[in-house]
Amino acid sequence: MLQVAHQGLAGVAPAVGVVQRAEDSQWLRNILATPEVHYQVGRRTRRGTAVPLPPEESGRALADYARRHPRLAGRLMRSVGHAPSTQADFEALGADRHGGVPLIALRPSPGDA
Repeated sequence: MLQVAHQGLAGVAPAVGVVQRAEDSQWLRNILATPEVHYQVGRRTRRGTAVPLPPEESGRALADYARRHPRLAGRLMRSVGHAPSTQADFEALGADRHGGVPLIALRPSPGDA
């Protein structure tokens, strides 16, 4: 599980369920406005910057994830109201900034890698 803490309207808020449709995503709007985040992988907390992937790269990355983990990827997408069935469907969802599931890269801060 990955947990991301970002600057929200009421201060720093953890975002645990980070898979969400773009148009419903307050956490996405928050990290676009203030990309400095803390994130936790396992028991280790790190500082970094949340960087939205360009649409084409986001689409390719989501399609690649679906290729490597087809059942989990399908379940994640269904949990946010999508039902992709082909690699092209996953790629289109990852590339869609408004109604899809754009991906965010978490870049560790220098000295925190």
